[in-house]
Amino acid sequence: MTDILRLFGPLVLWLASFSAIYGLHGAICAQGWDRSLLVMAWGIAVAVQAAPLLLLSTERFGARAGFVRRASLALAIVSLVAVIWTLAPAAFLSACV
Repeated sequence: MTDILRLFGPLVLWLASFSAIYGLHGAICAQGWDRSLLVMAWGIAVAVQAAPLLLLSTERFGARAGFVRRASLALAIVSLVAVIWTLAPAAFLSACV
């Protein structure tokens, strides 16, 4: 069971971050709040997404099996890149229409 969490945990965190940032983007556009909240939320999302990568690379939290270890680290890296790449436009571009 924990190997499944190691594999899907980073992806679930990316999904939650994606939903939260774009939901916050809609609220900021609708309410006229300060857009610096989005940049701050993006930074928090990147830091939270980096945590699984750091944890999965340790002996204590990383998988023992070779394939699961490599796959979970690869998915953690891909999820971190996805957070940076997909959420940066919402955080840094003003697209309230």
